[in-house]
Amino acid sequence: PVIQPVQQVIEQRKEEVEQSQFLFSIRDLQPDVNPTFFYKQLCKNLNGYVEQRFHIKSHELNEYMYNNPKNIDLLQKLRKLLDDCGIGMYTPIFTIEQAMQHRLDAIEIINKLDREGVE
Repeated sequence: PVIQPVQQVIEQRKEEVEQSQFLFSIRDLQPDVNPTFFYKQLCKNLNGYVEQRFHIKSHELNEYMYNNPKNIDLLQKLRKLLDDCGIGMYTPIFTIEQAMQHRLDAIEIINKLDREGVE
């Protein structure tokens, strides 16, 4: 087994906890109360996840995908979901069912990215 410095293990655990907080916040979102608020919160949590996980701003995701083509399908889904959130914040075009699906998609994407260890 590889022995890591204590500080490195602490930082790694801290990052994992912070990433899971985004997932928990997304799970708690309810689109039926206020769709605009729902999409603002979904977008905020997805942006936070991208920054925490990949150390980039979400607007840099396309460049990140170009430079890191591993699991590009998941990253493209994440990009599309972020785009939909941007639309949903300002335009009431999504139904409650679509909003709930966006929430489920966010949870699925985050779980897969974390499980597959995309860096």
